[in-house]
Amino acid sequence: MKDDFIKALYAGAMIAMGGACFIKVGGVVGSLLFSVGLIIVCACNLNLFTGKVLFSNSPKLLSLVWFGNLVGCVLIGLMCRFSGFTFDVSKKLAESPIQTILLAIGCNIFIGVAVYGYKKTNSLIPIILGVMGFINCGFEHCVANMFYFTVACDKNIIGSIVLFLIYNTIGNIIGGVFIRPIYGKQD
Repeated sequence: MKDDFIKALYAGAMIAMGGACFIKVGGVVGSLLFSVGLIIVCACNLNLFTGKVLFSNSPKLLSLVWFGNLVGCVLIGLMCRFSGFTFDVSKKLAESPIQTILLAIGCNIFIGVAVYGYKKTNSLIPIILGVMGFINCGFEHCVANMFYFTVACDKNIIGSIVLFLIYNTIGNIIGGVFIRPIYGKQD
């Protein structure tokens, strides 16, 4: 379990580094650079929550990975925040719970297909296109949002952030379960 947590912490940190690229560059190029985070996660076999829901039915493992991702995102998020990064989360927090869940479902369909494509072909193209697709569609990735909310954090919106991440996580789980059949038998 300790190794799973460490691999989850690093996965969160790598997604946060991708998020940092997106904050600094923005747009289509920023979404391209964000994909570096998922490329490192896949190449190093790290534990990313949105990927684990594609393969695992273990609430214990999924919880451990989610919290490990959170720690990695918060560490990089604080580093970025205190280095002068800013991010406006007002549009995210204005979404209704159903919007957040639906946008999160779309995200993990993109990510699930991207990771599947990478594993089948050993090509980075599915990851790059999947990440660019989910970002440019405005879909919601719970781990990336852990980073964005850390950068933007204001103690007055903590409750809203927690609720958002709950809905975001539910949607990512649904998207992951929806895409599972293309992977075949699950554990």
